[in-house]
Amino acid sequence: MSGKNIVSSKGNIPLAGPSPAVDAAEQLSSLLNNVPGAVYRGLRDWSLQFMGAEVERLTGYPAEAFLRRQVDWQWIVHPEDLPLVIERFRRAVGAQEKDLRVKYRIRHRDGSGRWLEDRRQLIYDEQGRFSRVDGLLLDITEEKATEDNLRKTVSLLNATLDSTADGILVVDSAGKIAIFNRKFLEMWRIPEEIVASQEDERAISFVLDQLKSPEAFVDRVRELYATPEKESSDLLEFKDGRVFERYSLPMRSPAGVLGRVWSFRDVTERRRAEEAILLARNDWEDTFDNMGDAVTVHDKEFNIVRANRAARKLLGLPPLDGRFPAKCFRYYHGTEKPPEDCSSCHCLSTGLPSMSDAFEPHLNRHLELRAIPRIDRNRRVAGLIHVVRDVTDRRRSEEELRRSNEMLGNRRRWKRWDSWPAGSPTTSTTSCW
Repeated sequence: MSGKNIVSSKGNIPLAGPSPAVDAAEQLSSLLNNVPGAVYRGLRDWSLQFMGAEVERLTGYPAEAFLRRQVDWQWIVHPEDLPLVIERFRRAVGAQEKDLRVKYRIRHRDGSGRWLEDRRQLIYDEQGRFSRVDGLLLDITEEKATEDNLRKTVSLLNATLDSTADGILVVDSAGKIAIFNRKFLEMWRIPEEIVASQEDERAISFVLDQLKSPEAFVDRVRELYATPEKESSDLLEFKDGRVFERYSLPMRSPAGVLGRVWSFRDVTERRRAEEAILLARNDWEDTFDNMGDAVTVHDKEFNIVRANRAARKLLGLPPLDGRFPAKCFRYYHGTEKPPEDCSSCHCLSTGLPSMSDAFEPHLNRHLELRAIPRIDRNRRVAGLIHVVRDVTDRRRSEEELRRSNEMLGNRRRWKRWDSWPAGSPTTSTTSCW
């Protein structure tokens, strides 16, 4: 069994013969050279008593180079990490720690960088003075790369969560708070120590006093936790007038549901704007419907799409639900196409308002009509609006007044003629006629 060697500071020790000592040395050599790392023993002066052959894979240098001090271990430790390694070792010895684990970078012989975990067993003499260190060097380069990638991923996730306008809360299946963002704390006004406890029940209890319906809030939370696969969306109203949209989805993985994701969006301003718009619309509807003039809204194909109460009464319009087209010329003029002097046609073709004043036999009414173009956001004519005033009664009154004035004028003339003296030139002339 010759040819086997233990690498030590005293040189290669040949192993020969079947003696028990040789067998033990061979077993020790096999152990030192085949563990997944480099085993070493270091002395107080930083010299090495022995070094496992695996160190060549870790550093690019053979064990003999370190044992013969051709390569100094402190030389290959990264300059930024060396002071930390030395300080950590000194503090451990000062406190007489027995176990020391430290992670640091080294410079490989090929110029690349490697991460090592140095696991040390510190040995002291009878007087408590440091004597030596027995250690194991492990290559953790891939582990550190994985940690760095994970750290970057977590950092990106946190940055993404903190940049969103929604408050995010993730609770695991055990009821522990796993993830939350700053917006969540701000929206719910929760002290950080509450969520730092990771107790979801504690966070729920803290926010209940803010809500108008705390019982309904708790019932919904309990329901969703009891049905992990369920999705949910609802509104939360606060005592101070705020309104949140609440969304909840199960946090799924290939292994199943791992918890629940809660998303909260402050829609207070949107709700106020919607209420203001609704109020303004209702006001407009009331004003529109109670106008004395008839008003109809038309598209470009002469279809009446909207009408107020006065227009519906004047024209006898059917329900404007889109099922049957209500052509304006049919209801205004009683024709099957626009008349030649149609105000609507002029308005649609020019984009300018137009007016007309005419008697409509179809309705037996005299109407004053003003056509106003409807302009879309692209400044194009999208239709028109008719504002119609029924002036039938006014025209009848005007006609009656005209006739009355005419009759009164005739009576006055006859009265003057009757009052002239007989034989006057005027009378004689009149007699000649």
